[in-house]
Amino acid sequence: MREMQVHNEEHKEYNNINDVILANKRHGEFFFDKSGYKNFSMRVHDTVYYGCMFVTSEKSKYNNDQSYNRRTYTARIIDENGVVWAIGTPLTHLNARQAISDIHAYAQFMGWK
Repeated sequence: MREMQVHNEEHKEYNNINDVILANKRHGEFFFDKSGYKNFSMRVHDTVYYGCMFVTSEKSKYNNDQSYNRRTYTARIIDENGVVWAIGTPLTHLNARQAISDIHAYAQFMGWK
């Protein structure tokens, strides 16, 4: 089981979402592969918060998923190893504002004002 490598003050390095995508791929990770975009109708929002956090939205195509056929939003963080993690519970927010609220709460918890 992998553990998230939490960023510290000095490691918040990504200026834009393209930097995040490249870091994920550079580390051999597959979060941004086209299959995810296709299977979940995933959209990646452009803004990067605190140098390492961003929002995605997904629309599940699976009938057993409680978010079936509804767009939901998730706060995400990319760790020092290029792995993308959910902040809070994924696929639960009904709008981007709620996911961004999770981002700010996490940053405050980490002391990243």
